[in-house]
Amino acid sequence: MEKVLFEDVDLEADDVEFLDIDEIMNTVLAKTTNADDAAVPKHLWNDRIAENLMLTWKRDMSNRKQVQNRIFVAHNPPVTFKKEKDRDKFKWAMRRIRSFCLRYWKKKVIRDFDKWFEEVGKLHEDSNQVFLDGQAACMRANGASWWECDKGSSIYFWRWHPDYQEAAIVGIAPIFYSDHPSNQSRQPPYNDDEVKAKMKPKLQKVIDKGYIELTELKLVEAMMFMFHVPKGEKDIRMVYDGSKSGLNEALYAPWFSLPTIGTMVRWVVAGAWLVDND
Repeated sequence: MEKVLFEDVDLEADDVEFLDIDEIMNTVLAKTTNADDAAVPKHLWNDRIAENLMLTWKRDMSNRKQVQNRIFVAHNPPVTFKKEKDRDKFKWAMRRIRSFCLRYWKKKVIRDFDKWFEEVGKLHEDSNQVFLDGQAACMRANGASWWECDKGSSIYFWRWHPDYQEAAIVGIAPIFYSDHPSNQSRQPPYNDDEVKAKMKPKLQKVIDKGYIELTELKLVEAMMFMFHVPKGEKDIRMVYDGSKSGLNEALYAPWFSLPTIGTMVRWVVAGAWLVDND
């Protein structure tokens, strides 16, 4: 009888169950897709630091016994600590280092803006608004954690090259093909209580970050619609839809090319780290 080798397992062909490829891919994608608010895998970052520290010690030390007495051993990755309390100590040290660096960064953001405003910002024709925008950016930076901009983020325009600072300060006005959209159509109600319960904290999050400003209804010229899409196995992601309001049709949106998986594999090598930045 024909045998099929699958890694280190020797299987009889009659015993192999062939699964539908679409079913396999759907299962893999569901399990590998993080929830929209998934926690940062801090242990991966800690292990990466520990691994590189170990490799550095191995390279710089000639006495292997000294290396073996260290608190962890690298296996490229993950890192195996000799004792669980040693891992806790390392995590504590990483928290202290990150806390110190975060405090330094926050102070530097404020110092850099204050220095720039005294030398450059005061000369701007709308210096009062520039000062307020800079203060708002500093306040948001001050509310950030190591892993996330918890209070939202703003552009640090004072760090830009002088040739582009004006554009960073004022911003670039949107270009419309036609008149600005105007409508008072309301968002269709959600009847699913489970989905509503997931949507509320996500909307509150962008409100808390200042990305959505609460104002009087009479001041609103056009409504923006929204809907949700599944994210992971149990979570959802919000999508703000500019098509129903007429915004997409009226707004000029320059296109740009994106690399395909074929072009990405040219520079991705073993050990490369990728980031999902959207």
